[in-house]
Amino acid sequence: MNKLIILAVLLFAGCTTIPKPDSSAWPTSTRDSAKGQFWNPTAEEQSKAEELGRWFAYKHLGLSKTDIQKMRADFTGWFDNGKTILWVQFYDPAFHQPLSAGGLEGMDGGFPTYFTVSVNVETWTVVDHYASEE
Repeated sequence: MNKLIILAVLLFAGCTTIPKPDSSAWPTSTRDSAKGQFWNPTAEEQSKAEELGRWFAYKHLGLSKTDIQKMRADFTGWFDNGKTILWVQFYDPAFHQPLSAGGLEGMDGGFPTYFTVSVNVETWTVVDHYASEE
């Protein structure tokens, strides 16, 4: 009987969903692109983009909640065609290690242990992603 209860709890825990973050109250983040191609995101911007990226991976890339929780994130802000973009690299540290200077080596493939999302911080939407196995 105890094993049945434990199994039911584990199944229920695996079935819970990750809700989409409500970004309606998040402030828009704009930067002056005349100051350069890149910008440094604040800790709050990183946190919000990471939350949105994890939800995106769960909802659209088919990753489990457990897989997503293992991932770490690295952030790069840049300007792209008048948009303020925060690029988030998600990686499983059991498979990928950051460089000593920060960031990750550029790579092709790697999914599901590596993927990226690009978040427009003016609208808090995912505008692009990379999740290739090859």
